[in-house]
Order: sequence, then structure tokens, then C-alpha cells
Amino acid sequence: MDVTICDLGGVTLKSKIEALNFIRLSEKSFLEKTIFILEISLYLLSFISFFYFIILGIKLKAFKCIIIVFLLLGYRFVQVITNIKFHDLLKLSLLIFIFMAMFLAEILNFYSRIPIFDKILHSLSGAMLFFVGQALYKRVEKSQKVIKSNTTVMILFSMFFSIAMAGCWEIFEFSMDRLLGYHLQNDSLFDTMGDIICGTSMAIITAILSFVLFRVKRVNVDKSYMDETHDGYSKLVSNIEPSNLPM
Repeated sequence: MDVTICDLGGVTLKSKIEALNFIRLSEKSFLEKTIFILEISLYLLSFISFFYFIILGIKLKAFKCIIIVFLLLGYRFVQVITNIKFHDLLKLSLLIFIFMAMFLAEILNFYSRIPIFDKILHSLSGAMLFFVGQALYKRVEKSQKVIKSNTTVMILFSMFFSIAMAGCWEIFEFSMDRLLGYHLQNDSLFDTMGDIICGTSMAIITAILSFVLFRVKRVNVDKSYMDETHDGYSKLVSNIEPSNLPM
């Protein structure tokens, strides 16, 4: 009697795999549509706002609308140049962050309307940059043709990448304040350290959650494989007639 690997899993395992693949394709299609609609909406919103502020003579805000367009083009440009593949959820997060950081904060003055809005953005950036670091790590692995990824190293790299970027951003703000006379840091060490702490804390929290999720996923995959193998083996044994057994 010939027995293949598929016999051990049975039709049930194959059906589950096909169902999961269908769900993933549906989710991906929905995410792609959402990303496309949001990106186009941001472009339209930026152009409309640009002409609106030009008519009102508010040149600074009109210039910020142009910056939004360059940021939207920039994150696409980075993907093409570096050949880093961003996950659809990360793309969506980047677009939402650009909307919050530029349109809500800079154009609609949410910084003054909501005092903690700056800290919210720095916290969100900590989580978002973690996944940017993860995408960068996977790109390096792909270029080095690494067969098996080390999850712990990937999480640590992503976490420290996010923390480093939080510090680099504060250096940028400090430079703008000193060279161009801006007030991005409000001339306050408390503001600077608060931003770094928010970004660092969220990066650490995201790293811990990612590690836990990876561990849970691995345990579930191993358990599912063992259950399917056991069920398939049980079916195989039950189908063997006693007359066919060697005496």
C-alpha cells in the first residue's frame, strides 16, 4: 500500500491551506485598494490645500503642502532605489503617519490644539520604524541569500534601528533650530528627551510583542503539524484490514 505525505495530513490539511491562501489574497487585495485610495486622497488634499493657501497668501503652509507631496514620492522612491519590500500594513502606516505628522500637525496646528500630539507621533514612529528596520533586515538577508532567518537577531536589529532613528531625528531638529532659527525642540531639553523616551519605549514594546507573537506562531504551527500528522496516521491505521497484516 503506497502512502504519501499528503495521506498523513488528509484532505482537511489541504483544504485549510487553500482557505488560508484565499483569505490572504482577499486581505492583500483590500489593503492594496485602501493604500491606493489613501495615497491618491493625500495627493489631492495636498494640491487643493496648496492652491487654497496660495490664494490666502499663506506661503509657509503652501510650502508644507509641497513637502507632503515630496514625502509621498519619497517613500516610493526609497523602495525602488533600495529594493526594500515594505509590507502593505507598513505602507498604510507610513501614509497615515504622513497625514498625521504633516497635515494634522503642521497645517491644522494640532500641536497647539492637542498638547500631547507631538508625543503621540513620536510613540507611533517608534513602532513604525521598528517595522522599517525589519524590512531592511530582510532585505539584507535576501542579498546575502540567508536560508534560515534568526528571529531574535531580526527583532533586536529592528528595535535598535528604531531607537537610533529617534536619536537621529532629534539631531535633525536641533540642527534646524540652530542653523535656520526654527523652534522644533522648543529650546527645551525636556522636550527632546521626552521625544526620545517615547520613541524608545514604543520600539521596546513593539519588540517584546513581536517576539511573543513569533513564539506563539511557532508553537501553533508545530502543534498543528503534530495534530494533522497524528490524525492522518490514525486514519491510516484504521483503514488497514487485519487480514492484510503479516502473520
